[in-house]
Amino acid sequence: MVDKEKEEMSNEVTDRVVKKIVGIVIAVVVVFFLLKVCVAILAGVGGIISEEVKTMNKSKELFNTAVILLSEEKYEEGIEYLDEAIELDPSNSEVYFYRAAALGNLGKNEKALSDINKYIELAPKDYEAYALKGNILANMSRWEDSIPESNKAIELCPNYPLLYYNRGYSYYYMKKYENALSDFNTVINLDPNFGSIEPDNDCIYCNGPQKVDKGDSWM
Repeated sequence: MVDKEKEEMSNEVTDRVVKKIVGIVIAVVVVFFLLKVCVAILAGVGGIISEEVKTMNKSKELFNTAVILLSEEKYEEGIEYLDEAIELDPSNSEVYFYRAAALGNLGKNEKALSDINKYIELAPKDYEAYALKGNILANMSRWEDSIPESNKAIELCPNYPLLYYNRGYSYYYMKKYENALSDFNTVINLDPNFGSIEPDNDCIYCNGPQKVDKGDSWM
């Protein structure tokens, strides 16, 4: 009887040990499976991020090439590169600015206006955007519409003579000669040598953190 009880107890202990071992094995299998799933997910995410980085880098390369072409006044060719850059990375706001300027130089003012409006949505504190928009409107003989854009540019960068110069010409064509004369006098007061300004030094007139070096690329 005692031997039988011992045997039963031994079997019970064995069963418990076996169950524990089985439980541990199952847990290990589950953990291993979950790890494989996590690795696969991370690999997928990493691949997506890697592709996004490649796409953004390609967009920047296209943009840089376009800027060189535009500096050589190869506007049509430059626009083609900018089109590709925007298609790859629509968040690159600078592309819209440069394409607007290029389109304006080609007399495609409606398209230029659309691009500069998009740029202003993305960079509302850039005085050059409003200056360019004012010039585009002026090129369309929309003198009165160009004034608020020049005003905004001057508000953001009050010490830059070119902004007063551009607004002065809009006033001139509107036959508001006193306003035009006032702006031209401001230009002279700000810089008596205005006519000899070097494009690379344009932003010395603009105080504060907003100093985007686009030079006189506003058409």
